[in-house]
Amino acid sequence: MRVWEAKARQTGCSTFVQAYCFHQCVTQFDETALFVAHTDKTVHEVFTKCKLFYEHLPEVLQPKRKYDNRTALDFRAPRGPDGLRSRLNVVLPKGATSANGITARKVHVSEIALYNNPREFMLNMLQSVPDTPDSFVYVESTCEGGGDYHHEMYSAGRVFGDEIPPWMPLKEKYPGSEDSQWYVIFTPWFLMDEYRKPLRVGQEEFMRTLAPDEQELLDRFGDYVSLEALQWRRETIMTKCGGDPAGFRQQYPSTDEEAFGSTGRLVFDKADMEYQEKANVCACEVCEPYVGFDPGEFHECPEHKWYEIVDTSGWSPDKYERLWTTYKPELVPAMPGVGRFSIWKEAEPRKRYIVTADVAAGHEDGDWDSVTVFDEATLEQVAAWRGKIDQVEYADVLLLISIYYNRAILVPEATGAGQGLIAMLYHTRYYNLYRRKTLNQVGQSPTSLLGWSTTSASKNTAVGLAIKAFREKYIKLRSRNALDELRALRAATIKSDSEGTKMLKIGAPSGMHDDDAMSVIIGIAVAHNSGRLNKKPYEEQPDPWDASTWTEEMWDLANEEAIEMEMAASGYIPQ
Repeated sequence: MRVWEAKARQTGCSTFVQAYCFHQCVTQFDETALFVAHTDKTVHEVFTKCKLFYEHLPEVLQPKRKYDNRTALDFRAPRGPDGLRSRLNVVLPKGATSANGITARKVHVSEIALYNNPREFMLNMLQSVPDTPDSFVYVESTCEGGGDYHHEMYSAGRVFGDEIPPWMPLKEKYPGSEDSQWYVIFTPWFLMDEYRKPLRVGQEEFMRTLAPDEQELLDRFGDYVSLEALQWRRETIMTKCGGDPAGFRQQYPSTDEEAFGSTGRLVFDKADMEYQEKANVCACEVCEPYVGFDPGEFHECPEHKWYEIVDTSGWSPDKYERLWTTYKPELVPAMPGVGRFSIWKEAEPRKRYIVTADVAAGHEDGDWDSVTVFDEATLEQVAAWRGKIDQVEYADVLLLISIYYNRAILVPEATGAGQGLIAMLYHTRYYNLYRRKTLNQVGQSPTSLLGWSTTSASKNTAVGLAIKAFREKYIKLRSRNALDELRALRAATIKSDSEGTKMLKIGAPSGMHDDDAMSVIIGIAVAHNSGRLNKKPYEEQPDPWDASTWTEEMWDLANEEAIEMEMAASGYIPQ
């Protein structure tokens, strides 16, 4: 049995699962249970609870113990081969291999959404769980927003039985893979009996004071939500959530959509991302988010074609230092979903393009090398490349794509591993490498440097321009991967120094990537700075300097400002 649960706060499932695993260990021979807790404090709490279970057993049922310490209970006899030979282990997921060496048939993983590297940890840990009928893995966690590993696994799992509960609308959209052995559940707050409070007034009077969101809960979930549950909700909002219903939804979600959507501060507005999905993002068989997805009648996206881009020049590395002029790009058709180069629009004569590159540390790293191609004038995404290769190959790919798209502006990331990539590109003498200007000291001329440098300041600036582009809808995004990563980006305010200076930290949730998102964001920023971006047709956006387009209100405002400027110039100060 494999179970993946998303839940509200304090639903009691952790204690129940721990008790089940403990019961198996104290009643079965050669059983091993593994508990995974996310902090030292919770490791201590889990182990203390297991010892409490043991101490409250009737003495006749207490199995022999060889030892118990902070992280294990061993039910072997102190001496000799007697005893149950069962064992309870508690581990902290400090790294991917934290649970290596422990073969357990009963596993409880708590608060997976809070782990630093949940994907790598689970990949290693699950290999040690035998595929026997009596094996049991239970993963549960509150939610830290959409797009992370917890959300991904929940979306991929299946609902047990044929009927989907009304509080799991996400599973209507994402029914999961038939090949998955994970069963998913979501536990809303109103199913908990302890989340009830006596009414302070009569039922009729209480019904007259229902807020719209309370009425919606009654209409949507019927008998599952009682008036006493709503009274508890009211008191909890005022007592524990500072009077903020949004804070309550974050801690005590009513649906799985609310659970994965209410936590954390999203960088990009949900409505803006939904508009891109409905209007622009690719919805081919490979890219559709779920079977039967209907983007709607306003969806417009060119055919998604898959290629590999190769060099047909026949150049040999033993001849001479290679220049960009020797590259000859050619598109080789590939299987849908297999080809690394996605094209929605091929290069058109006399059009200018921007090629942005997010750089991973190499093919051994977990991140992806990601390339986005934009039409510079319209900010329409026309292509994307995604893969894991070494930097020499990556430099070749970037040049081939840039040359194919009319010798596009090539914008490699200059941070970290990007410095080596830029050095390779520079020595090919490719003339259209992006240059940024920096001012080192006041009074000196700006310095021109190659590539895009991702600092906290430049990242926040680029994200701001991206938010503007999506909000005003003058960008056309095609990549499904990029959309999913953009949706998942979170922002947090942090203190950057001892004086408490506040900075905005933007990044992907734990265990997730932002490579495609960053290549898109960088491309948007470069397009804004190029001066060639036509955000909207002029007929839709009148020129503010053309007085013939002014309204009466604009004329009145202009006259007032003119009078104030004349008074200021004459030295007149109104009393």
